[in-house]
Amino acid sequence: DTGTSTYEKNSRRMLERGTAAHNTLQVDGLDSSEVWGGFRVARRASIIHLHEERNTIGAGHDGYSRLGITHYRRFQFEQDSLQITDKLTGRNQKEGTARFHFHPSVQPEIEDHTVRFRGGTIRFTGAGEVSMTEFQYAPTFNNLQPAKAVEVLFTGKLSTTITFNQQ
Repeated sequence: DTGTSTYEKNSRRMLERGTAAHNTLQVDGLDSSEVWGGFRVARRASIIHLHEERNTIGAGHDGYSRLGITHYRRFQFEQDSLQITDKLTGRNQKEGTARFHFHPSVQPEIEDHTVRFRGGTIRFTGAGEVSMTEFQYAPTFNNLQPAKAVEVLFTGKLSTTITFNQQ
């Protein structure tokens, strides 16, 4: 995530509180919860489904119900990898944008639908476009550093496999 650089009520605070500043997905460029001011949240996404079993956890939320969409995310842990499955279900097909923010010390590179970085790879299945963007990472208050994020566009279902190199 981008971190928190300020608690002042300004545009930077609103950006850091928005869905795009977190390692999750947006639908149609909208936030999953409606953010008001520096500390308030109006329409807040609620968990509507939670499932746990050995090495797997999944949940759904209603943050995009105004679009007729439910977002489900499942994490499946393996010895040297993590599989993340995102599904957008509902009466309308909408485009999702998944984001993965990297620490400034990590320099990811994209090749086709795979991101490579020192320490591992991230492979996307079901992705449309995969691109790199820059953002301002806040390690502490009033301290911003340039960093990179990967944005993945998809419709319906996205499978993300993060594989960790054995060092």
